[in-house]
Amino acid sequence: MVMSMVPYCVFIGASGDNRLPFEDDLALQLHYLKHRNEFSFPSEIEYQAAADEFMASPLEPPARECVRPDGDRVRFNRRDRFFAVQAPSGWLKTFHRPSCKRINQAFFNWECGRTETP
Repeated sequence: MVMSMVPYCVFIGASGDNRLPFEDDLALQLHYLKHRNEFSFPSEIEYQAAADEFMASPLEPPARECVRPDGDRVRFNRRDRFFAVQAPSGWLKTFHRPSCKRINQAFFNWECGRTETP
């Protein structure tokens, strides 16, 4: 398992904000619709903002981060159960809360070793 703060793309918006966006608006809409019941975000904007903050903020325990063999950056916080994956291109692939409250280090280790995503 590789644990590190790795370089990643940060997109600077017109207003100077740091964003790690989904590949396009459709990907954001689909992920928000799929995962909105896991969070209390009232809209895609708040969902995107939380994903940005989670992935762009400094890594602090109990959060963990790794890089998959395919280059995806995976971040997981056991306390909040936040889980996100960022592609090597810089696009967010997912941001969600795994449903089981018993998600643990074994889940993170398994996710770090994945080379294919569903």
